[in-house]
Amino acid sequence: MQLKRMPLLIGTGSGAVICLYFRFLIDPALIFHVQEPEFFYGFPFLAEFAAHPGGLVWFAAAFITQLYQFPWVGAVTITLLTGVAALLCFGLMKMMDIDGSVRYSSLLSSLLFLIAFSDYRFSCAYALGFIVAIAVTGFYRYAMRNHGRVRLLPYGLLAAVVYYCCGGAVLLVMAVCVWYESLTRKDPIAAAVIAGATGALPFIAALLFPVVSPGGLYGEMVHFKPALLAAARYPKTSGVVYVAYGMIPALLLVKTAVSGWMAIRKKTARHVAPLLPRCIIGGIGVVALGAIIISVPDAGARRNYRVDAWARQGEWDRIIAEVTPQKLQEYSILSQAHLFRALYHTGRLLSDLFTYPDGLPGKSFMAVTGPMAAKYPVQVSACCSEVGAVNLAEFRAHEALALQGGKPWLLERLACINRIKDRTVSTVKFITLLEHMPFQKKRARRLRRVLLSDTASTVVCNGINRNVPEREYLCRDYYSELVHLFEQDTENKIALEYIIAHNLLNNFVSPVTANAGYFKKLGYRSLPRHVQEAAAVQLSVSRSATSTIGGFELDDAIVARFNRFNTLMQQSGADRIAGLKAVEPQFGSTYWYYLMRSNRPVVLE
Repeated sequence: MQLKRMPLLIGTGSGAVICLYFRFLIDPALIFHVQEPEFFYGFPFLAEFAAHPGGLVWFAAAFITQLYQFPWVGAVTITLLTGVAALLCFGLMKMMDIDGSVRYSSLLSSLLFLIAFSDYRFSCAYALGFIVAIAVTGFYRYAMRNHGRVRLLPYGLLAAVVYYCCGGAVLLVMAVCVWYESLTRKDPIAAAVIAGATGALPFIAALLFPVVSPGGLYGEMVHFKPALLAAARYPKTSGVVYVAYGMIPALLLVKTAVSGWMAIRKKTARHVAPLLPRCIIGGIGVVALGAIIISVPDAGARRNYRVDAWARQGEWDRIIAEVTPQKLQEYSILSQAHLFRALYHTGRLLSDLFTYPDGLPGKSFMAVTGPMAAKYPVQVSACCSEVGAVNLAEFRAHEALALQGGKPWLLERLACINRIKDRTVSTVKFITLLEHMPFQKKRARRLRRVLLSDTASTVVCNGINRNVPEREYLCRDYYSELVHLFEQDTENKIALEYIIAHNLLNNFVSPVTANAGYFKKLGYRSLPRHVQEAAAVQLSVSRSATSTIGGFELDDAIVARFNRFNTLMQQSGADRIAGLKAVEPQFGSTYWYYLMRSNRPVVLE
């Protein structure tokens, strides 16, 4: 009795370990943040998927991925997917009369899917297609085992259903069925018919779905995603999927070949037979290990995904704690731009910006919102929303909507923007779309209550300021938009700090000091440290006797440090590099050090 319970105990224990691994080390909520597939209830949305072979499995995957936003539910979901795949693989191999010890090697396919799920861009559609293909193959083997060639008609119907629902997963059905017909039932004609019928499916589908070319449908049989993007953009994940799908056909072929060789060499077979299962398992294990090595998730990518998720949730302190000056170079340009925003929201932008090497957070922010803005419409829309650039935020939000589809937070942002612009019909439209998304009804009701009530504030709407110009104004350059907004409203604190940071990074010292007076109007008790450091440079060059800038007195400690900095640099003479090395331990986080290292000319007038 205890031996019978052992597989159940092993399966339960393995499932618990896998669930805990995904819950705490991978974090399904982070997978959801990276993928966040579009999904709406209703037939019109389903019809978009139903119009393509393979679309239904991606429709199901879009819904299942919604469960990832709840970490424990997502971890259990992934565990169940890999567990069902493992059980079906094991059952199919048993049905194919594979030896018990070799049969367990079929579970390596499920192990590969488990590894692939650790990649944040891996879609569960591949695992769903695999499950359907294995289940249909097992059903065909069980139901048609005692029938003649009439069994080819049910195969054609099953293959058509699999191709329509799962796309290229039908190739796995074909491979196993061809093996079964040719090598087990010794019927090569039936095997040839099965292979030919499967190959003809895309041509038949092209007649039924004229919007897709036959060539494109044949391509989908390989990648089995209508958009053909997953395999092209993420080769590591696709490689693992191909290995996982080919594991069972390869195992069947190897087992058949070795069994035939043993039948011919009977004397040698007596000595080889006990080693055969171990050799097969070992060979497949090597293939699986290779797939594991090439598909190990990039730790750096995970860190960047995490920073992007924190930025969307407004967890700025966590970003600053994570992206330290020592580790800054390990993060992407987008993470560095998020760090720039985090410094502002924690009140440290103009006092700690140059604590980071070469002011990289600011430079990255300027790149993301400037030359690279088209690459990051989502993030640029968020930045524009923060400063009140409503028109530019709306433009980038619609751009993101076209590229990435409807995301809950994106629909919420567009609803807020349209409410600010008094477009009630458009506001209702985006709230209604949000209501038709899984697990978003409560969020949509709250949004409807806030935005459509008679007392809804038009001054501040979900953190977006009402800074809409009298005429429609849209500047593609983020800095020009900031200047425009600040000219409209000199109390726009975030616009002021971003403008000052931009000038500091470009060595425009004079505009920094010229705008210092606005800090007094905004209620600052003292000038931020980097602004005082820029003012010290300006006053030193102009040889001014006063130490007042914008109504503020410079701190004596900053003036003393500036004098000490100048003394150390003068002691190095013409050797500028030696001077920088000498001052870096004490002044590496100051604006003066940044100016001396920069190759840009300094604007002091």
